[in-house]
Amino acid sequence: MLPLQSIRVLDLSRLLPGPFCTMLLADFGAEVIKIEAPDLGDYARQYEPKIDENSVMFHSLNRNKKSVTLDLKTDEGKDQFFQMVGKADVVVESFRPGVMKRLGLDFPVLEKINPRLIYCAISGYGQTGPYAEMPGHDINYISFAGLLELMGKRMENRLYQPFKLLILPVGLIRQLRVFYLHYWSGKSPEKGNLSIFP
Repeated sequence: MLPLQSIRVLDLSRLLPGPFCTMLLADFGAEVIKIEAPDLGDYARQYEPKIDENSVMFHSLNRNKKSVTLDLKTDEGKDQFFQMVGKADVVVESFRPGVMKRLGLDFPVLEKINPRLIYCAISGYGQTGPYAEMPGHDINYISFAGLLELMGKRMENRLYQPFKLLILPVGLIRQLRVFYLHYWSGKSPEKGNLSIFP
């Protein structure tokens, strides 16, 4: 039996860090249900190279997951999501700060439906602060950290590393944090709302 076989995760995340986090949770036995918008879904589906209609990246990050389509901008979609939240242990989302609140799906709302819910909000620079609204990608983070300067000379083509240097470790940290909160649920007064960023 895998250690997380008893938990259910609702995955609203896209691209790399969130899907990497939930992929690790699924690898440890969690039931992960990926929820995508009906029009485009996860943008990672479109990347090249592809296997069938979806990218290799999408397939590798979403292994062992179930998938549903919900329009969270409609009342019907929200009602279905609320029903799913009532039976879930974890929600992982990677929208920009404020999007879940505008949809009426933020932690204070979901906590009323499921008080034991672990809510993991992934963002580039946190939910508050001067950079909260800025998009965050690996190239931004390595630039802020001063690592981009080491990858070539000024005014010449830069050498960009072929892997996501800072985003993948953050996905791992998120997964470990969810482990911790799940293990201590019922044993610790700590709230289940966590915001993690590089």
